[in-house]
Amino acid sequence: MRLIISTSHSTTFPAQGVRYRFKAAAGQSFGVGLTNTTTTPASGSNSVKAQDVNGATLYTSAFTCTGSCDYDIGHVTATGTHGVIITPSSSTTTSSSSTVTISIDQSGVLVPGSGQAVNLSRPGQDGRF
Repeated sequence: MRLIISTSHSTTFPAQGVRYRFKAAAGQSFGVGLTNTTTTPASGSNSVKAQDVNGATLYTSAFTCTGSCDYDIGHVTATGTHGVIITPSSSTTTSSSSTVTISIDQSGVLVPGSGQAVNLSRPGQDGRF
């Protein structure tokens, strides 16, 4: 439910990436949302990679994203500072820009026979019940 990061990035060189670092506790789940994504050339693509506290890959995905994309990273395995890296997936992508939002997932326990309101208001925000 907690917002970790919401910021814009822009790259201007082939293979130039951006890294976001954030703190999370073991067992927390998080998601990454990209909005207003553009690449040059327009057919370019980026890669999103999430890393644990030791730099090991938790998640990786190549995508072609125009507009908005949502990435469900899942649970982190250790408490500490984690990272999300966004880089062009090929040397032909010469620039990229997006608004990046990283959020801790909403979670709760569902009780049989009753409902629960969920408000997923940010790009990349997920719910786990």
